[in-house]
Parts: sequence; C-alpha cells; structure tokens
Amino acid sequence: MSVLKVILVAFVSYQLFGGIIAILCFVAFLVYSIPLKEYWSTLNSTSQPDSSMDLEEAMNKLHKDILEDYELLRSNDKLRKMVQRSISHLPKRLFLNFENLHAFQTVIMEFLSSPNSITLSDDAKTKFSDISHLKIKLLPVGFIKEVSQQSARQESLSWIKSTNSLAIFLDLKEIMSQKIEFKNDLSAISVLLRLLKEEAIEYWADHWKDQYGYVNVNGAGFDFYIDGYCDNDLINHNDQEVIHLYSYLLMYYGLLDKNTPWQLNYTSLQYAIESKLKEIRLRNFNIHLESDAYGQNSMSKYYSMDNIDTMNGIEFEVYISKLFNKMGYSTSLTQTSGDQGIDVIAEKGIERFGIQTKCYQGAVGNSAVQEVTAGMSYYRCSKGMVITNSSFTPSAIELASSNQIELWDRYKLQQVMDSNPLVIDF
Repeated sequence: MSVLKVILVAFVSYQLFGGIIAILCFVAFLVYSIPLKEYWSTLNSTSQPDSSMDLEEAMNKLHKDILEDYELLRSNDKLRKMVQRSISHLPKRLFLNFENLHAFQTVIMEFLSSPNSITLSDDAKTKFSDISHLKIKLLPVGFIKEVSQQSARQESLSWIKSTNSLAIFLDLKEIMSQKIEFKNDLSAISVLLRLLKEEAIEYWADHWKDQYGYVNVNGAGFDFYIDGYCDNDLINHNDQEVIHLYSYLLMYYGLLDKNTPWQLNYTSLQYAIESKLKEIRLRNFNIHLESDAYGQNSMSKYYSMDNIDTMNGIEFEVYISKLFNKMGYSTSLTQTSGDQGIDVIAEKGIERFGIQTKCYQGAVGNSAVQEVTAGMSYYRCSKGMVITNSSFTPSAIELASSNQIELWDRYKLQQVMDSNPLVIDF
C-alpha cells in the first residue's frame, strides 16, 4: 500500500479531529486500506480533481485547500468575530467540559463516515440532509462505532446528539459558505472546527476575566496562576466547570499549550490545583499546631480574608498599615477626611508608597486610580498603589497600567497575607 495514501488519511483525520482520533483513523486505514480515489469521488463536485491525479498531487491539493481556506477566514476580522459570536449560541456545557467538546467532533466524524449510522435530534437531521452528498467512506461503520465508544464517553455522545449543537454548527457553515467560497465542504468543516476552538479560547478567557476580574501579570508563570486560583475564596476550587473555564484563561496566556489535547491540559491543571490546595491545607494546619506547641493563646488566630471582608474602611486602612509594617516598612495613616486620595504612606529606604485602600464588595473603578495618581504628587510619593479585597474593572486596570499604578486585587492581597501572617489579638 502506498505510503502517501497513509499520510493523506492521517492528515485529513488530524485536521478534523486531532490527537487520538487521528491515530485511530491512521491505524484503521492501515487495516482496511480504502482507496484514495473513493475519497476524492465523494468531494463536492465543483472541486473534484481530475481522475488522473496521483496520490502525491491529491495530498498536496488537500493540504493547500484547507490551509488557504483557513488563512482566508482567519484573516477576515469580521468573519472571525462572527465565528466567535456563534459560541454564545452553542450550549455552555459543550465548551466547559472537554469530553463533550471531543464528543462533538466525534459525532461529526461519525456523520462524515456514514450519515445514517447515528441518531440525531430532528433539527440536526434536517441540517445534515443539506450536505448528505458528503459521504466520505474513510472508515467502516463498525469501526467508527468502536472509535466513538473509546474516544468519548457514551454519556457525552448521547448528550451531544440530543442537543442542537450540530444544527447550529451547520448553520454556521452555511452562513460562512455564503461569504467565503470554500474549496469544498470537507475543507469548510475542518476550517470551522479549528477556528471555533481557537476563538473559544479568547471567548471563555474573557468570560473568566469579566466574572472574576483576573488579569495577566507580565512575566508571571504557571505557579503564580495556580496560587491565584487557590487563593480565590470567591470560587469553588474543585468545580469541574470552573477548572475548565480557567483552562481557557491559561491557554490564552500561553501557560497551557493549546495544541496539546485539551483534556490533558485539564487533567494537568486539576492535578496542580489539588496539589496546591493540599499544600495550603497542611501549611495552615501546621501553623495552628505550632501555635499550640509554643503555648500561644489557643483563641488567637491569623487574619484571613473572611476577617478582611467584615472590616469597614478605616479598619482596612489600619490592617494594611500593619501588613506593610510586617513587610519591613514604616507606615503612617493620613487624615480620614481630605486625604487627597492616599490612605496609607509606606516607606523603606528611598521607596515612598502612596496607598489607597478599598474594602469593597464590587469591582473598584477608575476613580480610585485617578485619586491615587493625584495624591502621589501631593504626598511626594515615588509610587502609587490601590489595594482592595475585591477586583478591578477592566478600565481601571488599563488606566493603572498607563499611569504605573500598582494594583493589588483579592488574589494578590491573599498571597501577601499568606507570606506575612498577622495574629488577631482578642
């Protein structure tokens, strides 16, 4: 059997489904040796190559078609945004469970191999009939069913088939085909699947930032974001949907490889989170054991974020002042009225920080950044900071960046608190 034939099928499978599915297709093709001409005879008739085309030419044409269609769609910002907007019309559960996302691709693979071999919702059946000429016989039906069971949980497959996800995807394909002349339907499906996953990374990363106010920190590594996740008291750390959502954020920042099978990314992230939570649990337990061992008041405890959340504005200012004392700074509180935007001044060596504190429940906005920027000049500070037990709005983050104002949100504050514990005296 021709080596080129094997390479071609492996390439088509990888373009459509990636990873394990491509390997299974590759192995199956070695076993069943389906002639390449059968594949070409089922492509859209408007782009069917000459029957005399040899295997190498066919492989090159397929690669070129998909690459050209992808670049054409990817370079069109308007169409790319339309693809991203389609994500909001698909079930959230499709993207926040990578097994479901994999099952979605598996079902499409089943259809391409044998449209009549799977049971779909009535809406999906109607949409599939529109491209029923795409009967690409890459693999036998029996083998496809076996692949489906191995590559995705049956529960996920059943759920996908019961939703309108496939119908929506085919609607998207139809709309995009009206705006771009794809080389053939196979190329259109392959390109849209790839772009949909790419756009999902940005879409769900933005969703995380909007919901939790988490932003990128230049130079921060994977461990920093694991610490930030585990220190966030606003989320359920072990919620699978939340971990999936966080995976998108880390793929967006390049801390997880988007080209690695996403389920593996999820597994590695989940393991890192569980390990960090265990470390925190043991550290806190050790602190309490050591306190008892040294005969400290058994009623004493360290400030936690729960204590911070119950403070009023002045109490929070006092706590931040003590926290910077613990960090080696000398501090002073400004007057409570007419403070010119600065609540605490912290000094060490040539450093003189002007700090505004915000004990909030909602996100801190632009005004805090504007006030501390103005107060720096009044108090002759070398650096300005805003510290909150909450989060910052995107516009406040942008304004702070342009004015070199340092922001400590809930996650950063928790990290500093953990490194500099202060005992509450009862």
